[in-house]
Amino acid sequence: TDHSVTRSGELVETNFTVRTTAKTFAILSSGLYSDKIAAPIRELCCNAYDAHVAAGNTDTPFEVTLPSSLAPTFSVRDYGTGMSDEDVRNLYTTYFDSTKTSSDDMIGALGLGSKSPFAYTSSFSIESRYNGQKRMYAAFINENGVPALAALMDAVDTDEPNGMTISFPVKTADISKFAERAKRILMYFPVPPLVSGYYGFSPYALSHTVEGSNWKIRTTQYDAHMTGAYVIQGCVAYPLDVSILDGLSEVALAVAGTSLDMFVPIGDVEVAPSREALSYDPITCANLIKHLENAAVEMRDSIQETIDKCDTMWAARRTINKMFNDDKMSA
Repeated sequence: TDHSVTRSGELVETNFTVRTTAKTFAILSSGLYSDKIAAPIRELCCNAYDAHVAAGNTDTPFEVTLPSSLAPTFSVRDYGTGMSDEDVRNLYTTYFDSTKTSSDDMIGALGLGSKSPFAYTSSFSIESRYNGQKRMYAAFINENGVPALAALMDAVDTDEPNGMTISFPVKTADISKFAERAKRILMYFPVPPLVSGYYGFSPYALSHTVEGSNWKIRTTQYDAHMTGAYVIQGCVAYPLDVSILDGLSEVALAVAGTSLDMFVPIGDVEVAPSREALSYDPITCANLIKHLENAAVEMRDSIQETIDKCDTMWAARRTINKMFNDDKMSA
């Protein structure tokens, strides 16, 4: 973004700053998120995915352990690059510092997701396996209400592959809530993680019918509670608020009213720092309109092609009737 400023005369300027108080950290660690359980699940899983991208290890699933009554702990283990002691101490203790900011291959960018466990708990554990050494740390809110990091042990030799494991305790009353949130959060990861700790767990069923270059008509089980259009960027599904988009054609508006999944490259749309919703800045809106208009053209052509393949007028009418009666395509 061009931030050039034209000044007239000599102006006395004072830059804005941020005072790092307990309240500041509480807002950035917990206040960002409306769903305190979903936040660490989503953010830690996205970080694990990014770690596998960085390591060129995208075909290997990361591991998620859901809490149970016998072991009320949530954890995410990846097989990415791991972190040196210096990286852990610098990256985990610095908000808005990330190694992913300049990459459109990774989901994270703001350096906030690694702190998301503080949305649910006052302490969590960090295990780093890096180049044959394992280190353990505790991240916690100290007596002044400020996040802090402490090493729990000296480095020990290990033959385990590089990677990170993040874990924290879960209240017994929240065990089933963690499983429910995970069922939805994990729906769109291209390589499903290996999930343990909760008997019979699987993400909500997801399938697609009609599809185009970067869009698909979604079918999910009722419990997923997904209605209307969603934008999928970097394994995360964001509900689309079409009322914010001005200038959509009538056909594109109709398409946005279907059970549409629109897959866009990372960096194509801006998201809120919480990663709970899209951020509708002008560039994001322009890109969303472009994708919706393209989906409208492709969907219309696909439907026309389906009808043209019918041998008789009766078959064509039955095909149209079936489409109109399908609640996924009714708009």
